[in-house]
Amino acid sequence: MDEFGTVAGVVTARLNDINMLKNSGSLPQNVNFAIRSDFVMSFLRANGIEPNSAGGSGVKMPASDIAARGREFTVQIVCAEAG
Repeated sequence: MDEFGTVAGVVTARLNDINMLKNSGSLPQNVNFAIRSDFVMSFLRANGIEPNSAGGSGVKMPASDIAARGREFTVQIVCAEAG
């Protein structure tokens, strides 16, 4: 989400901190991979889902308010290798 509370993208992956520490000797910070929101909107519409595109408030929000808003619709999905 941006500083106005608008969804800017959807995080799809992030680096494994422990593996990076083992392989490089340093911890990565803020390294995530995301899909832009316009691609997500197109994907949803192509699959018969009309997203709510109300957008943010138009007013800069404190980080705590943005986090509270994001908690209302954010979920973690974990894919793990079976076996």
